[in-house]
Amino acid sequence: MSRLSWALARLPVKLLVGGVQRTRALPVASGERPARLPTPGMIALGLGALERAAASGARRLDDPQGRWRELGNKVQAFIQFRRAAEPGEADGVFADLWRREGRGYLLGRQAAAGREEMDPDPARRNLIPHHTGLGLGLASYHFDGLGRRASGAQLRETVERFLADSRRLSLPGYEGLVLEALGLTIQLSHPHLLLRVDRELAPRSERVRALFWHGVGRGLYFDSREMPPAASGTWRAADRALSLPPNDETRHNAVAGLAWATTLVNFCAPEIIAARLREPLLLETGDAAANGVASVTLLWLDAVGDGPLLRGFRDHWTAPEAEAVGPRRRELLAAIELGVDRVYPLLAERAQLDELFRYRPVDGWAESFSEDAGRAAARPREVPAHG
Repeated sequence: MSRLSWALARLPVKLLVGGVQRTRALPVASGERPARLPTPGMIALGLGALERAAASGARRLDDPQGRWRELGNKVQAFIQFRRAAEPGEADGVFADLWRREGRGYLLGRQAAAGREEMDPDPARRNLIPHHTGLGLGLASYHFDGLGRRASGAQLRETVERFLADSRRLSLPGYEGLVLEALGLTIQLSHPHLLLRVDRELAPRSERVRALFWHGVGRGLYFDSREMPPAASGTWRAADRALSLPPNDETRHNAVAGLAWATTLVNFCAPEIIAARLREPLLLETGDAAANGVASVTLLWLDAVGDGPLLRGFRDHWTAPEAEAVGPRRRELLAAIELGVDRVYPLLAERAQLDELFRYRPVDGWAESFSEDAGRAAARPREVPAHG
């Protein structure tokens, strides 16, 4: 199909995305007053139209990289997230995973408002989606009330409230998931605050700053400017993941976060992930993309289990068609196998699964956690200050 066909197919998508972006399309927590317009039914109609546009583009256009299918996967993830409060079972593990995150989001907003104390679902498989959703709920609640011209003191106070709630409401080993969601929320809803929040976090903790930029990378994948499929050209999200962060460490985390989100949304269609991994810009950050893909493999192992979908995903990277990824394929295979065989058992045993939400070099991935444990044991205990 010609570029004109793509342009005509993109036009309704751009209009629909713009309409959804201007609404409060996330689910409304108990005790919050929903907006009069648009109604939930109107939002559902818009998302349904966007899903149909994606399906139509996938049928009608020559799209070997799967860009229209990718759009459909993004829209379906968002639809399921919004259905968190609906009764009944989700249709399939993909839908169920996004609904579980949506339930964490609703609880997070209620807890931030003081309407409900958190009581995390004790089931192991729910803890990761629960805490990622919790982080989104807390961050959106605290930052939604911050004006565009917020003073430095107001921003600092808002960051402090978010960090305090993250510590208070997270289970041991899951706080990093909540902190990482701050980056996603700021990138999607408050991008004008991105560098100001980074400056607030930088003096506090290298780890918190890394988690923040990993979340920014995830947010870049869901950015509305990325939604209309493009037939060719540079992947804008990858370009921004390289240009927005202030240094190499934050840049590695942003690229890992971008690959992370790409992988989770398209886990059931790894050929779409493979097409994205061929982006030349990703080579500029070494193994960051491989870290993101492998980390989602371990998340899936924890939250869904070692079933046919996970086995199919792993098998894809050994199949002949995966050779199109190029030299990155060998690096990716090594990262996935290392993650499943050594990293996941180590993190699960030590209750450190939130380490899947920041970049670590694949070479020495497992050993890095032993080094962290040694440094923590050698560090002097903090002595509380006395007034």
